Amino acid sequence: MGHISLYIVFLPVIAGIILLFFRSSLSKYLAFIIAIAEFLLSVWVLVEYNYTPGFSYCENIPWLRNWGINLEFGIDGISLLMMLLTGLSIPIIMLAGWDKHYHNYGLMHGMTLVLQGALMGVFLSLNAFVYYLFWEMALIPAYIILLLWGGENRMRVTLKFFIYTFAGSIFMLVGMMYLYKMTPGGHSFSHSAFSALKLPADKQAWPFIAFMVAFMIKTPIFPFHTWQPETYTQAPSAGTMLLGGLMSKMGLFSIIRWIFPIFALAVKNFAPYFMWLAIGGLIYASVIALRQKNLKTMFAYSSMAHVGMIAAALFTLNALAVQGALFQMFSHGITIIAFFFVADIFKIRTDSQLIGDFPGYKSQAPVFSAFYLVVLFASIGLPLTSGFVGEFLMITGLTGLQIWFGFAAGLSIILGAVYMLTSYKSIMLGELKSELSVFADLNIREIIVFTVLLAIIFTAGIFPSFFLKISENSIVELLSVFK
Repeated sequence: MGHISLYIVFLPVIAGIILLFFRSSLSKYLAFIIAIAEFLLSVWVLVEYNYTPGFSYCENIPWLRNWGINLEFGIDGISLLMMLLTGLSIPIIMLAGWDKHYHNYGLMHGMTLVLQGALMGVFLSLNAFVYYLFWEMALIPAYIILLLWGGENRMRVTLKFFIYTFAGSIFMLVGMMYLYKMTPGGHSFSHSAFSALKLPADKQAWPFIAFMVAFMIKTPIFPFHTWQPETYTQAPSAGTMLLGGLMSKMGLFSIIRWIFPIFALAVKNFAPYFMWLAIGGLIYASVIALRQKNLKTMFAYSSMAHVGMIAAALFTLNALAVQGALFQMFSHGITIIAFFFVADIFKIRTDSQLIGDFPGYKSQAPVFSAFYLVVLFASIGLPLTSGFVGEFLMITGLTGLQIWFGFAAGLSIILGAVYMLTSYKSIMLGELKSELSVFADLNIREIIVFTVLLAIIFTAGIFPSFFLKISENSIVELLSVFK
């Protein structure tokens, strides 16, 4: 299929813009059809992918040629895994919120599709300026969704989210312009031109930091995390799933795509410092999660702990750990969507997300209780789930580099098990309070959502070699710059 990269990037963007002119609930059906089509395109690429190093399905369409700005896109094993995660997640997120009432359906679902297209643009772009446009484009629908459908403190929280992420983007743009000026003739934003620069270490340092600030804010990684817990808590359920499941992967993916091949010397020099920041952040987030009374906030800090471990594993520059990190990015995206769906179910049925407000619901909702428990086990890395594979590979790589890194990562998993199991006990077990209203078990739509999510979790956990094979050659080629 020719121009597949263009279809994957621009189909949801164009469809999303068209849906902005719809206000009725018809838009959610149209949006779901487009999301399924996007998923099928991702599956088609997966089936046809040849697993060789380098980029496939490349496009290079002249745009602003005098400034070195072309529509350059390509797919390798790294971007393919993120593309597959995005293609899988958007229909699931739409189905999870199918019964939600919106005053403007077209705006909500149109913005979701635009965000999906922007994410695909980030993952597939091979021109820095085009990549930057999609990076910024993703902020707009996220901001609108949070601002219009968030919680009671959404105005302040959304503004903080916007300022943080936009400020980080400015740092990246300045670093990008510096690299642009350093290319031969000063006229190319191409990823290949940036990668070929081979700047000395002293000239890599400050643009490396500029890029890293943007990526650390978006992920987020300690100490640029302060926008995250409140934003996740105040965002509507669909917004939280988009932020935690997909947008947090933008920064991690960008470290792989735009940091490693361009700033190899700076990465080697600064890697220990960023690893300590990431490790410190994951311990910090795990400890804070232990004290949370709001279920959604606890999941937010849990997400921060997981992405902290992923970031630390990336900077080991060890093929095993980096492959585990990429696998965990996929696994975490699916698991955190499931967790925020759990939080949404409590919100719908009890109008509360405070852990102490609803003990003993296992007897009333045994099906929901079982699904919730399995998702919990996947989060803490039970064998045969996707969480186990990623964590095992990352901890192995971290321990091989330094025993204390492995110890800290293992400690965060233990802490994660403590706060997850404790919260489950408080919510689902124990004696049901007589004054509580009846807690309805899952309906058919909710069962379908959980079944799909758990099918992905177990498929990745039982057959990890299929997913690891996708990225293996690309990661080996990527890490060759450090030899």
